[in-house]
Amino acid sequence: MNDDDDIAERTNLGFVKRQVTAAAQKRKGNVSERNAMYNQQLRRYLKLRKEHKERPVRVQLSNGAQLLNKTVETGVQVRPGPDEPMDKSVLITDEDEDEEIEVPKFLTPINQRAGSSRSPRTNKKAAKQQKLTEKKDHLLAIIMSDPQRFGATEHGQIINPKTGREFIDSDLGWSIERLVDPRPENAPSPSGTKELKKKLAQDPQANRLLNPFFVGSGRMGHMDKKINKIYTDPANPGGYAGASALYAAVKKKHPKLKRSEFEDFLQRNTTYTLFKPKREKFRRLRTVPTGFMTDVQADLADFQALSRKNNGYRYLLLAVDVLSRRMFGSPVKSKRPVDMKRAFEELFEQMPRVPDTLYTDRGLEFVAKPLKEFYAEKGIQKFETSSKKKAAVAERAIRTLKTRLYKYFSANNTSVWVDVVPKFLSAINNSVCRATGLRPNEISDANAREVWKSVYGVAQPDMKPKIRAGETVRIPEPKHIFEKGYIPNYSDHVYTVDEARSTYPQHYLLKDYYGTKLKRKFYLPELTKVQVDENTMYRIEKKYKERKNIGLQMKK
Repeated sequence: MNDDDDIAERTNLGFVKRQVTAAAQKRKGNVSERNAMYNQQLRRYLKLRKEHKERPVRVQLSNGAQLLNKTVETGVQVRPGPDEPMDKSVLITDEDEDEEIEVPKFLTPINQRAGSSRSPRTNKKAAKQQKLTEKKDHLLAIIMSDPQRFGATEHGQIINPKTGREFIDSDLGWSIERLVDPRPENAPSPSGTKELKKKLAQDPQANRLLNPFFVGSGRMGHMDKKINKIYTDPANPGGYAGASALYAAVKKKHPKLKRSEFEDFLQRNTTYTLFKPKREKFRRLRTVPTGFMTDVQADLADFQALSRKNNGYRYLLLAVDVLSRRMFGSPVKSKRPVDMKRAFEELFEQMPRVPDTLYTDRGLEFVAKPLKEFYAEKGIQKFETSSKKKAAVAERAIRTLKTRLYKYFSANNTSVWVDVVPKFLSAINNSVCRATGLRPNEISDANAREVWKSVYGVAQPDMKPKIRAGETVRIPEPKHIFEKGYIPNYSDHVYTVDEARSTYPQHYLLKDYYGTKLKRKFYLPELTKVQVDENTMYRIEKKYKERKNIGLQMKK
């Protein structure tokens, strides 16, 4: 042993070196604890070695690091042996003095590298949780700035707007947490959560926090760029094609593409969501009546082309009882309130009793002020449908009647329908209906309950909504009969799902950017889901501003 080695042995460096050797030779006890002790002593030794500034030292360790399975960048070269004693060396050089010790993940008790950061998944989850916490705190601050405005108290309770008292089990913090993070959707919410949501929707700042439109900055991800390159290439078979053709083209070039990534791209692509094919025929909610002659649908059958041969009668007002499918009709000369009122009076005289509810479309002939007063006098609740199918039962009844009428016209070489309509209605009412299995005239109050059970008694299973509340969608763009099929099928405006109802089939209530609710409901096939970013949100607004600026420049 030379003088330098003797000095090293009599200093802290020598003591730590002996501790490293002892830790390496220790065979008993927990393996993780032994490895942790060894790594700790090794780090201390290297630190002192750096401070001591001596020449390279070769320290022989026998039976030391049995679990190290790779060469560490610091110069520590130890190879593992499961349980057999091995003499291995730790080579420490001057080149390693300025480098940090990197301990393999499996050497420490907590399975982490020394000084390493969390995994990407953990970081992402923590960032998401932090974002939700910040949003909760922000909403709470907005509410507590004026609790009375939002129907809350300073003690964290929610006030019932109907009674003016606090909800029994209300909790402001819990309600905010459910509004910010609604998952899982079937989790219970404290009383007053819906009322609080309505109040927050009226505040622009709080509404933006609850229903953020911008889910991205408009920048494409790595896979989105690859898909977009194919989609925007006119020479590619998948260029501006449908979803199936595009997916086949992209999958051919990028076999590892996931279907979820492809669907996300479609939802973010403005061109695809605007021109996506829309469905016209799909299952809709059934019209379920309360009983016999309680729910009646009415509509006008158009016979304007035959008015000259029918004493000036242009229309036929047709009404149908939804449960029994019994039909009633009255000819009408015009859509004026006077003529419509007279026609309804004739209809009600034909019926066993005046119905409780009357359903029609939104035509002015049904919603004029004199007609509304007439409905009120009769004690009838009046509803208008906003669907394209309008009063579906009445529409189908008109089709049945017209089919028989025009066969009659063809066989008898005539166009007169006023005199023959009552006969056809009587014949149809005495024909067996496929829906009920009975003749409409055979159904009355006596057997209405049994008929209702046979037709509507089987409950349809509720379906979990595929689009959740708060997500953004486009709605169908109304088209005229002769409008071209290649123009956009969906609206440029983006709407937010306000309520998703778990019915069969599913339907949704929407609201616009300002929180105004749309009156009609939408079915799932009518909507196209979009992921909105800065590039897709205000396309129309940007164009409008450009035109406005050009107009101002022209005035100057």
